Amino acid sequence: TSAHAYVVSDVARGRVVLEKGAGSPRPMASITKLVTALVARETIEHGQDVRAPNGEDYVVGDLFYPLLLRSDNAVANTLAQTVGTRTFVSRMNTYVQGIGMKQTSFADPSGLSPYNRASAYDLATLARHLYREKRFIFDMSKQDRVDITSADGDVWSMENQNTLAGDPHFRGGKLGFTDEAGQTALSVFHVPIGNEVRTIAVIVLHSQDWKQDTRTLLRWL
Repeated sequence: TSAHAYVVSDVARGRVVLEKGAGSPRPMASITKLVTALVARETIEHGQDVRAPNGEDYVVGDLFYPLLLRSDNAVANTLAQTVGTRTFVSRMNTYVQGIGMKQTSFADPSGLSPYNRASAYDLATLARHLYREKRFIFDMSKQDRVDITSADGDVWSMENQNTLAGDPHFRGGKLGFTDEAGQTALSVFHVPIGNEVRTIAVIVLHSQDWKQDTRTLLRWL
């Protein structure tokens, strides 16, 4: 693999089965937006209209689609500004500390900052938390194509940038890229192993080809 760090973990059992460089925090890029969605869900009133960067008003939950599928940085910033960016980012840091991500820190809600950092171990913890407690985020992130409608009735159509969304075994996840982070990915799959199906998380950080690395790790498994 080209990834500088990775983890393959059994989500149900919370057991890491393969890792490389997994204990060192690294820039995570737009994997950040999974936590942005978590904190927005908890801090912005459900059903509240939020003005998107395109000037249209949408129900806050609908904006999770451009956040997760398009990896829209402006939408991430808009959600944070709804409660105050500094407060929002502080809540992101508090949230991940609360679920045991001790090597994770955020400086912005989008992932553009190189100071948004996490270890691969911590991101495996995030994958397990999302799958067990907040699976709706994974359900949203695996959609191939979604239309959302503004308060004025205008339709915003979008396709998922994650090319694994069409994989029948894919359960959800998020990609990222910045110059500092390289390519990053958090992906969860249902994988047939022997006579049972296991839920497997694959985390890759600072990769040159996240898709190839993810598939290589799955083939190994």
